[in-house]
Amino acid sequence: MSVQGSSADATTGKPEGQNQTSFAQLDPPINPALLSALSSISICYPTQVQKEFIPLALNGKDILARSSTGSGKTLAYAIPILQTILENKFKQRTTTTTPSTTLTMAIILVPTRELSAQVTLAISSLCKGLGNENAIEIINLAGSDPKRSRRKHAQTEQSYTSNPPDIIVSTPARLLDRLRTTPIDMSGLLYLVLDEADLILSYGHSFDDIKAILSGSGSTVTQSWRFPTFFQSFLMSATMTSEVAELKSLVLRNPEVLYVKESINELSNLTQFSIKVPNEQEIIIDLFRLKLIKGKGLVFVNSTDKSYQLKLFLEKFGIRSGVLNSELPFNSRYHAVEEFNKGIFDYLIATDESENNLPAGKNSSKPTPLPADPNLISTQPPTADNVVSTEEVVTNPKKRKNGDDGNGQSQDKPTDYGVSRGIDFVNVACVINFDLPLLTQSYTHRIGRTARAGRTGIGLSFVLSNPKSDPSLNRTNKNLQETYIRETEVWKKIENEQIK
Repeated sequence: MSVQGSSADATTGKPEGQNQTSFAQLDPPINPALLSALSSISICYPTQVQKEFIPLALNGKDILARSSTGSGKTLAYAIPILQTILENKFKQRTTTTTPSTTLTMAIILVPTRELSAQVTLAISSLCKGLGNENAIEIINLAGSDPKRSRRKHAQTEQSYTSNPPDIIVSTPARLLDRLRTTPIDMSGLLYLVLDEADLILSYGHSFDDIKAILSGSGSTVTQSWRFPTFFQSFLMSATMTSEVAELKSLVLRNPEVLYVKESINELSNLTQFSIKVPNEQEIIIDLFRLKLIKGKGLVFVNSTDKSYQLKLFLEKFGIRSGVLNSELPFNSRYHAVEEFNKGIFDYLIATDESENNLPAGKNSSKPTPLPADPNLISTQPPTADNVVSTEEVVTNPKKRKNGDDGNGQSQDKPTDYGVSRGIDFVNVACVINFDLPLLTQSYTHRIGRTARAGRTGIGLSFVLSNPKSDPSLNRTNKNLQETYIRETEVWKKIENEQIK
């Protein structure tokens, strides 16, 4: 066994952003109520993407933001949205004596139900600090089975028509299903956000679903809804893929593009190791039993079968762990993440199927460099071209993609799941690549789950030893030799990426 390690530059130990501009110093200024709410959750300094994104958003720009996992993209778009909602509510209170009519002002679309729940929780936590006078209602439409929800909460759903929430968070398929069954007044929409935009189409959602949402096309006239002609749109992504380019052309008009480059070496307090091993299971048992790994650990494998095999193997030695994979129902997946975050068990074995979920034959599975298109970074003029006109979006009900169930109803797919991206794992001390990913970009997303918010973290990767030189391995095993060659090549690419 051999061990190799590298460490990113150490920080001063101060909270991230302490040497940067504070939220209170951003221009245009942030609402004092929002500053107080941020302070109540111990956030005073913006991350780099927040520092660049928020002023542009407050100035009315459509934005395509590319920034790595864990960089603070959720708050980047949430703060401008909340600020505008607060301003509108204040105007309603001070300029009219009649009760104000509530309209949905923001829609946030995400690729997975887990992310929908966590985005809702993150924004709700910020809203709690606003006080009752500035109460903002946010709902998660993707949190439960839609048919069961309609049976159990018929009265609540009816209230969406008479009293729509300020912010809706959902997957595209679930929102479209809801709009077609219980239309919500969208005439007051001010913001549309596509979070983790590079995953939305990859995770089983149909491009036609997005078009149908924007066009307000129900199957009957009574089921139709209508978006306003002008609203502001944000696309948030960690990579630039062909899917993002498709969505950009649909929802953005002359956007600003933010490319916040954060290489692996820029991840503060992250130490990375690779271990060449003949048997991963024996090594991981030694690491856990000898308590060489302190704190909570996230273990990545590349198949569901291996996740259960590893869990059973750990249980033989009295080591509790949980599993997370796409075959589990949503409630079980969400419960596993919650138990891990609460410390019920310290190790979560996660199946990373993001690469396998991409459509066969699509080049979009390989992230491409952000194009240096001068037309993308020009300033938006105050014209109709700056926003989406629903009249420009036309859908063909006969032309359906994989988001259709055959009856014109879109559904979430089994691929509506992702673990190396989006899900908020709390206080992860170590990320273990029990299986190396197939792409270097996936490695970046995996280790991005640790060393966050100024905390230290370890990235540990198991790389198979050379079967021909290791006497403990079957030298004639062709599969072992192929795995060794693949993992060696992948790790070499990962190391080269860190040097850049």
